[in-house]
Amino acid sequence: MDFSSFKKQNRGVTQKIIDHPFMKELYQGQLDFSIFKFFLKQDYNYLDQSMANMGILISKAEDINIRRKLIRVIYSESEVEFENYIKLLSSLKISPKEAGEVKLTRANIAYSNYLISQSVKGGFARGIAALLPCYYSYLEVYKHHKSELKYNNNHLYLEWASAYKEKSFEELVSDLIEILEKNITEENYQILLKTYSDSLKFEYEFLTDVYYKKRWDI
Repeated sequence: MDFSSFKKQNRGVTQKIIDHPFMKELYQGQLDFSIFKFFLKQDYNYLDQSMANMGILISKAEDINIRRKLIRVIYSESEVEFENYIKLLSSLKISPKEAGEVKLTRANIAYSNYLISQSVKGGFARGIAALLPCYYSYLEVYKHHKSELKYNNNHLYLEWASAYKEKSFEELVSDLIEILEKNITEENYQILLKTYSDSLKFEYEFLTDVYYKKRWDI
């Protein structure tokens, strides 16, 4: 069993993420700027939780080569993607303190908690299955929409998208896929598939909450 079956079973949701108006409008340079600012603050907090989750997975990895690959992933997330967010926020006069204190969307809270719960309670393989959709879907979004960037005149949107054009990001995704495949067995296949599918749905809901600037108010 390999990752191809995960892709096939979740093709519909992945396509919905690719076609999501947030992604389409961002890559085309047509996204309302207030939505982008809202997204940056939300994703800043998501990435913070994602790095904490990566620390849990690194501690659970029994194979030293897998552990090293995950360390490279968290390094990339910290020094490339997260650092890029800090620069983008700074250019918008938004401090890390302000971004960290933003009221989170319901999907953001649920998604982050889901990742950590799978890593802590579900175990290493389920933690990886929950982690992969974010990376894989963003790579697929970039591959699908990259041709539109040449018509995009918004330098902030171009700067954001630049993180996903690097060869290193594609290699990072390949490493995560390889780690997942090494941990798939006949016994855990169905639960890993469900974990991956649920996480992918959270990714879609995260984008939807951001696009409509939904706040978790009652």
